[in-house]
Amino acid sequence: MSNKPTQKHINYGSVSFSLVGLKALMSDLSAIVSEQGEIELAQTKKRDDQTQEDHEEFLARARTDIFKILATVNYSDGSSVHTSDPVDIEFDAEGHLIESFYVSNVTPYKQNAGFDPSHYFHLFLDFSQPPLLDAAQLISSPTANNTHLNIQGRRAGCDLPRVISSRMD
Repeated sequence: MSNKPTQKHINYGSVSFSLVGLKALMSDLSAIVSEQGEIELAQTKKRDDQTQEDHEEFLARARTDIFKILATVNYSDGSSVHTSDPVDIEFDAEGHLIESFYVSNVTPYKQNAGFDPSHYFHLFLDFSQPPLLDAAQLISSPTANNTHLNIQGRRAGCDLPRVISSRMD
């Protein structure tokens, strides 16, 4: 049996999320990454040159800095928010629209561990609106949408596509 990780690329096309659903999705993804972190940290051993206290500090730091998600929300006015906390995502019906939402566990992991995680995901939600009249597109052409999910891992029982779909409106 091969220990090669499973890789998937899923194109979603048009999707709809409420702000509550988007925040819940972030919480779900954060919980999955934390759970994966606990699985990986349970396999770590204290190094010979490390005190028990240093090892415990490493584990605590890994839980807070390595095994987390980072989201980028791009708004129609050109502003962006980078956050790991769903509370930071805001939408004002009178204000600017969310054009895209990107979330992954790769950046925090790589910044702190120095290499890519073996279990990762990249989710990009495209909420942009094309121009009403676009002479470059045929009227019958589907509306362009770049919403997609890339995942890689060996862990059975973690169905990210189902988790994401469950939060769609």
